[in-house]
Amino acid sequence: MMSRTPVLFSRALTAAFLAKSLVGSAAFSPVFRPKHDVASYASSSVRLQMVTAEQVLANPKWPPAWPFTDADFSRQDETDDGYFYQSPRLVHHIDDFAISALTEHYSQYFKDGEDVLDICS
Repeated sequence: MMSRTPVLFSRALTAAFLAKSLVGSAAFSPVFRPKHDVASYASSSVRLQMVTAEQVLANPKWPPAWPFTDADFSRQDETDDGYFYQSPRLVHHIDDFAISALTEHYSQYFKDGEDVLDICS
């Protein structure tokens, strides 16, 4: 029996995470904070102030208790991962336009019949 793969954070899980644990935490405010003044409101321009990782993590305010349940980390398909990996499959992770652009690009660098190991899949 194969072990389960880590849960990928979906948009819904990420939103739940933020809603339960980080909302209102000054340590996790946006990395680029707008620096407003009257002139910027009048002209609709906003200057951005860079905030470093060290500044963000200087005074984190974590929730007092773990905000998640096991259900928050459940998967749509809870079957053993071994079933998924039993047979090879061709999966497209990009749209037809991107495939076409990459095919054109690769045709300039690889001859017909050459093998390419795609380690990003």
